Amino acid sequence: MVESGSPRQKEMATLCLLHVCAEDSSAYRTMVAREGAIPPLVALSQSSARPKLRAKAEVLIALLRQTTSLRPRSSVGCVHTPVELSH
Repeated sequence: MVESGSPRQKEMATLCLLHVCAEDSSAYRTMVAREGAIPPLVALSQSSARPKLRAKAEVLIALLRQTTSLRPRSSVGCVHTPVELSH
């Protein structure tokens, strides 16, 4: 809907995603980002005639990018050393 819907549908889809992703749930943010929501949101943030919608799209993009930057990278070639925690 964010990519191909009417202006009103794009707005509602953005608001719904923002509501879901604004909660402290990196799992939802990761799912939304993996489904490819960032590129259409970037386009919306640059092309929407509605300043409030552009701002909301930008907030959502920031949340999604923050989550994707926090995801663990591939551990290929990494050596993991066990850490002992003292009580």
